[in-house]
Amino acid sequence: MPSGSHFKSVNYSGQRAGPRLIVLGAVHGNEGCGTTAILRVMAELDSGALRITSGAVTFVPVANPLAYAKGERRGERNLNR
Repeated sequence: MPSGSHFKSVNYSGQRAGPRLIVLGAVHGNEGCGTTAILRVMAELDSGALRITSGAVTFVPVANPLAYAKGERRGERNLNR
């Protein structure tokens, strides 16, 4: 996963209009379970096991790459504040 100040986002959309959702993982760098879950769902979407029929979802597996790379709760600042 990211090891600096850049983050990756991945978009999936259905054939029909609908609600939009953004899912963030690792807002706190020492909390990796959200990243694991996001990567699992993305793998299922990529394989066709899951489908988005309407609307769109954007995944950000690691929202705080600096803290994630350090394995610490926060990087230079707390993104929740």
